[in-house]
Amino acid sequence: MRGVLPFGAMFIELFFIFSAIWENQYYYLFGFLFLVFIIIIISCSQISIVITYFQLCGEDYHWWWRSFIASGGSAFYVFVYSIFYFFTKLDITEAIPIMLYFGYTLLICFTFWTLTDMSAAAGVIIFRQVEQKPIEYLLLQTSYGEHHWTPPKGHLDNDESPLQAAERETKEEAGLDKNDLKYYDKFEEKITYDVNGKPKDVYYYLARLNNAQQKINLSNEHQNISWSNLHDACDLVKHENLQNILRKAEEFIKK
Repeated sequence: MRGVLPFGAMFIELFFIFSAIWENQYYYLFGFLFLVFIIIIISCSQISIVITYFQLCGEDYHWWWRSFIASGGSAFYVFVYSIFYFFTKLDITEAIPIMLYFGYTLLICFTFWTLTDMSAAAGVIIFRQVEQKPIEYLLLQTSYGEHHWTPPKGHLDNDESPLQAAERETKEEAGLDKNDLKYYDKFEEKITYDVNGKPKDVYYYLARLNNAQQKINLSNEHQNISWSNLHDACDLVKHENLQNILRKAEEFIKK
């Protein structure tokens, strides 16, 4: 039932789109289509928020994948409508055209589901304090792409919580498990940005390295490490939102 609201917003427009694709009719309501697209974005985001809220009220903390899937639930209704459209509007009887119709429809539904979902990642801002020196933050340089610098982070797998994903990625990317770190429960920050047109949430946690001299074991995804003070770390990461999180971490540590 979670996808009913977005589907209701686009139901009429969906009829004209199917008619243009399968009945060779002209489609010209692009302004109205853009308005429907905006409504779908708003409704999908609100559904994820409401579903997560009710789950947390019920003390169900396994919300992360449900919030991801819930906003894309309207893709199921799009497929159900495509079946209805096939039997009521089209006169297709041969096997190959039927396979083409449902094959393309499944691709459309899958694309719609991925467009209306949100992806998530999590990481840990790790710091150390060596005698009277300034607080230093651990940054890893990727071995691919533009070789950017970030704290250890990665995508959520299966039904992981953001904190579990952050701990796992820290172990995989830096060779540090949760026993090597002291986590600060009251620090959690989230940033949201677009990746290939899709919103992505990244959660950051704060942890102190118990042994300031412990060796960092890099994964194949990274080529270099840096222990940097706040000023140098902000110069390396480039991303403004991450710079702000580093500043918040510094303020939190000094309290």
